[in-house]
Amino acid sequence: MIDTAGVEPYVQPIVNAQNGEVEKYECLMRFVDTQENKVYSAQPFLQIAKEIHLYHELEYIMIEKCFKKFSNAPYHFSLNLGYEDISDEQFRRYICQQISGFPEPERITFEILEGDFIEDFGIITEFITKIRQYGCKIAIDDFGAGYSNMKNILELRPDYIKIDGSIIRSIHRSQDSLTILKSIIQLAHDLQIQTIAEHVHHQAVLNILQDLGVDYYQGFYFSKPFPIGEIDTDQSRSSTKKTL
Repeated sequence: MIDTAGVEPYVQPIVNAQNGEVEKYECLMRFVDTQENKVYSAQPFLQIAKEIHLYHELEYIMIEKCFKKFSNAPYHFSLNLGYEDISDEQFRRYICQQISGFPEPERITFEILEGDFIEDFGIITEFITKIRQYGCKIAIDDFGAGYSNMKNILELRPDYIKIDGSIIRSIHRSQDSLTILKSIIQLAHDLQIQTIAEHVHHQAVLNILQDLGVDYYQGFYFSKPFPIGEIDTDQSRSSTKKTL
């Protein structure tokens, strides 16, 4: 059984390539076992949560805690949404209620999974139109991991493309991965979409990303995910602690 009381947001910094500063955080769901002092990724348990009808309860808890924290922290932050989330009318209403009560909605980005099967594209575009009226932004997550439908890019016109770690991790030793990465960056920049490289783990990888003009970096090279309560609310003191 999944203990909803143990649902906690963890965050991972997203670094601006221009100045090396932490500008954004991606929020990630974790299950915290306080008795055993262990932290578990929620991903392996989400299918079980769906089967026992706890999935949306977990999402509500996650969103509420993230919105509460970032209402007092001067950073942009992102939340992951799948088609199953967006296609639920009650959940969409809840998201809009949370946004309408947030002091600066322009600091919110919703990451939509690129690999999700989208049954009704109209629901997605309607949702995006709605939240953009508040000033929120859209990112396509894990781009390059799935079918990478160019039609989706043209229709959604996301603010960000997050390039999947399966490509990023090997660009320093795989010409094929490097070629794919160059194509994605060129596409994004031609469409005036900013790029975020996920799973940056090595200086050699970072060097290539700098040369190619990626806009943002995210990965263990800068920071592992950590509890949302540890975010420094003084943005002026936030840095990557790496030499870019």
